[in-house]
This record gives sequence, structure tokens and C-alpha cells, in this order.
Amino acid sequence: VEAIDPTFISNLSKGNFTEKQVVEMEQKIIMSLRWRLNPPTPSSFIQKFLSIIPDKTMSKSEKSAVRKLATYQTELSVGDYNFLSYDASCIALASLANAIQATRRGYFQHILQTISKIADIDISSQAFMKCRESLYTKMNMPSHCQESYSIPQLSTVRKHGRSTNSVHNSPRGVDTFPTR
Repeated sequence: VEAIDPTFISNLSKGNFTEKQVVEMEQKIIMSLRWRLNPPTPSSFIQKFLSIIPDKTMSKSEKSAVRKLATYQTELSVGDYNFLSYDASCIALASLANAIQATRRGYFQHILQTISKIADIDISSQAFMKCRESLYTKMNMPSHCQESYSIPQLSTVRKHGRSTNSVHNSPRGVDTFPTR
């Protein structure tokens, strides 16, 4: 999502408002809302997380397949009350973990660990593993099952299981992640 240039808004008003007036009004609106604007969605985190992965590690076509499967999982989470307790970044990383493991065998753990370090999400926490497993289960329910994907079991993540809740310390904003 990109910001709209104040000059464009001024031009839309056909001279009724100057660029300065547009900026001032925008600031008044933001201040009166106390910056409580829409937070980033899991989909926006998926985009950022995938942008971190170098093209030599995962091709554009692989990223596209992973993005589609991860986005599908996040869409399933929207209608489920149980996912309200998870941050958008946690849902995104959990869905990406499932999608990467399903579509790609090599470097799976390395990719997941790298993104989790950057995002400050503990992938061995009980909360993250529960989120990931819930997404996996939801995706494989008969009414939602996609025939073209074969999802492996989540045993590789459970090996390192620790009981922490650091998933709730995950970033709130998408722009805090570096891009390549």
C-alpha cells in the first residue's frame, strides 16, 4: 500500500484545497484517531517475509506457489475466532512455514529460522506451534482441502519445542523488516 501524494488530492479538489491544507487535515485526522489505524494484515507480512528470501534460495515461481498457499491459510483464519489471539505476523509466519514445507524440501529450517529471527518470533513456542498446527488442520479439513497440495506433517518444528509465549512480542508494523 502506497501513500497518496497530497498534490494529487489537492488537484482532485480542483483548487478548493491546497497541498498544505491536505497535509494539515491528514495530521488532524491521524491525531484525533490517536494513530489507531488499520494494522498490517497477515498478507502484508507474507509479502515482506517472502521479500527477505533471496531469489537464489527460492525462485520466483516457488515464491508464487508459497504465497498462494500461505495466503489461502490466512484467509481461512479470518473466519475463525481462535485466531484473534495471534498477531498478524505470527499467523503469516505460521502459514508460510506450512506452505514452504509443503512446496519445498531444501533449506526449509534455514528459511524459517532466518525469518523468525528477523521478525522476533519464537518458532519453538507453544503459541506459534499451536497457530501453525491450527492453520494446517483448518487447511486440510475436507471442505477446504485443495487437491493440488500434499502437506507434510509438522514433526520438524516440534523437535525443538519450548514453552514460551514470545510470539506475542512479534512486530506490529510491516515496515520494520528489511528488504533485499
